Amino acid sequence: MRIGFCAMMTKVVADDEGPITEDEIINFSKLKSLQLKYLSRLTSFCSWNYTFNFPSLETLSVENCPKMKVFASGVVLTPMLRAIQLDSKGYYFEGDVNTTMQQIREKLDFSCERLSLSPREIKMILQKFPEHQFSKLESLAVFDDESTVFPFGLIQRCHNLERYLYVKRSRNMWRHLHN
Repeated sequence: MRIGFCAMMTKVVADDEGPITEDEIINFSKLKSLQLKYLSRLTSFCSWNYTFNFPSLETLSVENCPKMKVFASGVVLTPMLRAIQLDSKGYYFEGDVNTTMQQIREKLDFSCERLSLSPREIKMILQKFPEHQFSKLESLAVFDDESTVFPFGLIQRCHNLERYLYVKRSRNMWRHLHN
């Protein structure tokens, strides 16, 4: 099965009628290959806590799905799957699909050397991301408004930081730039 090139898709399996019971298993008994490509808003295969069974799945490829951090919220059974191809960077497998996706995304996502952040993004990073994820960052620009404070907690995470730019802007300047 190939699913791709849809900028609006956020999940593959959606439940419009309400969740199924916990003891039910969603089976994809004959599916041998699953490719998810160029789905810029895809966050997961399914966000409900369902159990998925892929007894024949041998190949899983996820390419250019930057928001997809886990495959599914529930249990994913893939007894024949030996590796996941992620963004054409190689094949990985760390025991199960969700663990593999999480660990590989952590390694790949934050290998950047330059970053620009808004106050909302800084708050999210400080609350949700492990400290080691910014170890390679060399240059950081923070765009701020009058309502936020200097993000010292973020600076402490950036061990290789060489340049830091803190742009303080007022609400009037922001309105002027966007009008």
